[in-house]
Amino acid sequence: MVTDTALALAPGSFLSEWNRLYLLIFHTKEYEKALESCEYLGTEAGSERTKLFCQAIIYPKLGLKDKGDAALAALEQGFDEGARNSIWLLPYPYAIARVYALNNQPDLAWNDWMLRSLHADSRWQPFLQKAGVSKEQMRSIEFEILVQE
Repeated sequence: MVTDTALALAPGSFLSEWNRLYLLIFHTKEYEKALESCEYLGTEAGSERTKLFCQAIIYPKLGLKDKGDAALAALEQGFDEGARNSIWLLPYPYAIARVYALNNQPDLAWNDWMLRSLHADSRWQPFLQKAGVSKEQMRSIEFEILVQE
């Protein structure tokens, strides 16, 4: 199996295990095996966030919605703006948004977490400036409200 080959080529590698996990979840849909990878990443690789991220995706697919919700709640509780990119392959808010999206909750994904991800991106303010809608530009617009009697 491709997932096992990745590990054989680089045993103990965080990225090999991450790629194996991705294949198990999204391609072969072997969720029980994916949970084993979650455990490995959480203990051996020392990435509790990655473990929670995976559990929040996998548990609902196994019919264990309550466990998935608990993992997601712990992931959200651990959100820290300052540590958003530590040891993660994805920006932290984006990862949480992805869990919501994969669990068919697009409104929570977009409204609560994707916008945080965008606002945390260093390119966001220059983008707003270029589009002509930065806070400074919006504040400088003069307008007068006329109330008809």
